[in-house]
Parts: sequence; structure tokens; C-alpha cells
Amino acid sequence: MAHHSRSNGSLNYNGNGATATLPNERSRRPAAAPIDETPSYWVEHLATFAVGKQFGLEWPSDGIRKLKQMEKNSAIWAQPMVLRLRPSMVSVEDENGELVEQFPMELVADPTAHLSTDPRDVYNNILLFVVREDRRNGQ
Repeated sequence: MAHHSRSNGSLNYNGNGATATLPNERSRRPAAAPIDETPSYWVEHLATFAVGKQFGLEWPSDGIRKLKQMEKNSAIWAQPMVLRLRPSMVSVEDENGELVEQFPMELVADPTAHLSTDPRDVYNNILLFVVREDRRNGQ
């Protein structure tokens, strides 16, 4: 897995899972201009995993610990993606614009930046946020 020591990224916690991303080389290039002009960021998707008390993953620091544990077990590989912020959704799309994951904005909570000056920390600049469980209509 290619990581850049000074990279930006995100980890998306979800009531049922979490997604982690780091930027790739393309983060320095603008993504193709979206039709709806939404803020878009090139990232490297790293992992999706369940979170909650039953998994021992409740806080952003728990997510970083989980990523490091997964990396030790070779369970992470970077996938180029686009993180798109829409008025009502946060979406993760592949390089072709195909939707991979999306989260309703009203369920996104607790945005947290994980920053580290440790040159050995490959997860030195990551954005983490919780996606609460959607209890509407039994979802």
C-alpha cells in the first residue's frame, strides 16, 4: 500500500460500519468538475468496518487503532476514490463516478481530525466522522 507521509484523508464511522480514506497523488489535481459543482476530493479508500460498543470501537481514536491493527494483518489496501460533499449527502465514488457508499448528511456527526507529527505514523492526517444509525422507516 502506498502512503504519503503528509497526507489528508478521512475515516467515516457508520452505525453499521466505518470507511477510512487517505488521499492519493491525484489529491493535488482537481477532480473532473462535477455537474452539480459540489466539493470533491481525491482520496484513497482504505477500509470499511463495523463500529459500536460491541466491537470496542466508539471513538475516533478507536478507529485509528483499528486501522493500524488491520494494516498489521495486511487487511488494508488503498483504492482511489472521490469523496463528495453534497448538501444532503456525503458520498464516496470510484474514479468513474460510480457510487460506492453514501451517508445522509443529517446522520453524520463528530467530525474529528487525526493529526500526527510522527514520521512513522502513516495515518498522520485523517478526517474521522461518525455516521449514526438511521432509525427512520426501520433502516
